[in-house]
Amino acid sequence: MNDLKSEVSTVPGSYNVTGKITEVYESTDIGLCAYLAITYPIKRAEVDEYNKVIFIFDETDALLADIDKYFLGQALVSPVRYSFELQNLKQLIRSRLRESDDY
Repeated sequence: MNDLKSEVSTVPGSYNVTGKITEVYESTDIGLCAYLAITYPIKRAEVDEYNKVIFIFDETDALLADIDKYFLGQALVSPVRYSFELQNLKQLIRSRLRESDDY
């Protein structure tokens, strides 16, 4: 894996709908997450103690391979689709930050 992954972490212990423990991949990198969201559904988005939104994906070998492609500059996606996902993530960030301010 690439050194640029240092700002993201793999956190074990998340439960999926069947009750099985699954591995998850977390990131605050909106560019990376927009790229990943084209292919992989975002499991959830949470606000951390520093008011940063963390996007959480189910970790799979394919997801990790696509993360490598992204950081190596080998990712190829439709610019229109990428822009669409980026706008969706920005909207999700605004929504999550508003929710966290309500409490």
